[in-house]
Amino acid sequence: MPNFKGSDYAVNKFTKGIVYPSVTGAIEITSEDVIKDDPSITDDDFAGLKAFSDKDYYDRYKADRRQTRRTVSMYYIGNTQALAEMSSDSGSFNVASEYEAAEERERRLVLANQALATLTEKQRKHFILNRVEGIPSRKIAEQENITHKTVLKSVWAAEKKIKKFLDSV
Repeated sequence: MPNFKGSDYAVNKFTKGIVYPSVTGAIEITSEDVIKDDPSITDDDFAGLKAFSDKDYYDRYKADRRQTRRTVSMYYIGNTQALAEMSSDSGSFNVASEYEAAEERERRLVLANQALATLTEKQRKHFILNRVEGIPSRKIAEQENITHKTVLKSVWAAEKKIKKFLDSV
């Protein structure tokens, strides 16, 4: 009986019989086995049982996959940088660098928001659309029914104001 990387669903689907997992291993029951035990069962009856078995295995397979996607594995958690790493020389946890990195990200976010606050509404909109989201100035101009040169001038003015703000900090 093929292994299919341990998938009961695949084993059942690609064998001609119905596969039942057991403590000692998977057991395949063929139509011949069923008809030998109960001659009143036909090949069509067995085909219906096989189809039911395939659907049942498939439904369980899908449910297991949905559950697995909701659960984070311990292996993944253990390998993320968000967890503290052991310092090789002192044997203590090194969370200071993670804390400092988080503080630096927070500081930069505050500065970015302050810099954007110095812009006019149009400058902020054009700057974000063009420089952050990467939308071409011609497309922005078309949407706002203005020239692309007007959009570029607005973006350049925004860049100048942001640079001036960051130089003053």
